[in-house]
Amino acid sequence: MEKRILLISILAFAIALSGCIEPPEPLEPVCGNGICEESETDLGCPEDCPSFTTACIDGSCTVVEGSSPEECQVDSDCQAASGNGTSFATAIVIQSDNSEDGIAMEYEWLYANGCEGKGGAVGVEMQELQEQDEQLFDLVYAVCANGETVIYYFNIDSFFGKE
Repeated sequence: MEKRILLISILAFAIALSGCIEPPEPLEPVCGNGICEESETDLGCPEDCPSFTTACIDGSCTVVEGSSPEECQVDSDCQAASGNGTSFATAIVIQSDNSEDGIAMEYEWLYANGCEGKGGAVGVEMQELQEQDEQLFDLVYAVCANGETVIYYFNIDSFFGKE
């Protein structure tokens, strides 16, 4: 019986002590430790938090170190430089490793840039695959907000048929 009372007393004392111990103060961020901590920024501690931007490199948005304003937000911004998509000759070149991402990039470009001056693209009526000069193209018939349909030409050689 004495052992039980002693054991209960020790447990009660341990429980009481656990409520009295305060957690340690959080450590202040240390600039130069290679970790971009919550309160550090690229301005206050560029060693730990370098600023990055994106640039169009080989048709894709690529993260590069630097402090200039972002040149592209998504890959479709880079694709726009390849052409306006109104013909085979001015097709928007999509660079992707697989069909799923490539098609998503087509739609991303379409909804961000299509039907300019016509209220923007609001849907797709149809798509068709065509070959021209040994290159593959996806023709996307975009429905514009004003009711018109515009055909956009996407060069899909880089990804067509790739999983």
